Amino acid sequence: MADQYSPQHFFRKTPYELLAHYFDEKKVSLEVDWSQLKGRKGVETLYEAFIDLPEETLAPIEVDFQNINALACEGGILALINEASFEENEDFLEGITAVDGLHAKSIWAFLHKSDYWGAASSLLHAENIGRGAWRKLPGILIVPNIPEHSAGHWVIASRYSGQDTPFPDLLQHQFRGAGRYHKANQHLHDMP
Repeated sequence: MADQYSPQHFFRKTPYELLAHYFDEKKVSLEVDWSQLKGRKGVETLYEAFIDLPEETLAPIEVDFQNINALACEGGILALINEASFEENEDFLEGITAVDGLHAKSIWAFLHKSDYWGAASSLLHAENIGRGAWRKLPGILIVPNIPEHSAGHWVIASRYSGQDTPFPDLLQHQFRGAGRYHKANQHLHDMP
């Protein structure tokens, strides 16, 4: 699970060169000399420039940073890798492996493949649902309601209960994106 978001914490954990790249991509100038930012003083300088941005510029950037922070954990990075594997994107897999640090990996992924965010967030969410939230009925798995504004919806998968079947229990995640459907099957490791 990722740490709670605050801009100062985010700036401390994220490499300045990747933050500079993010702001360049968004065409937002913070009026800071990125090469001079170092340590705690650099975080303070960056934060002061950041909060001076107009509200209409600041708000969407804060949303991006919260989303990046949410996947800046081992589970989030694994979910991004899972989505890249599903898409058979070897360049992404090699690139994210070469980046050091969870926040660095997360912002790098956001900059290079932000369209993976919906599926990766849903997979991370599913991994973090507690056992008590899942209800079992004989032969079927019912998943909790997902808010309408989430990136996807859940499809119920049958639960194989016979001992002679070679199939594992599967949760099938299906979501819409760019007019197409993706499916990613994930083993339910800890279901009794």
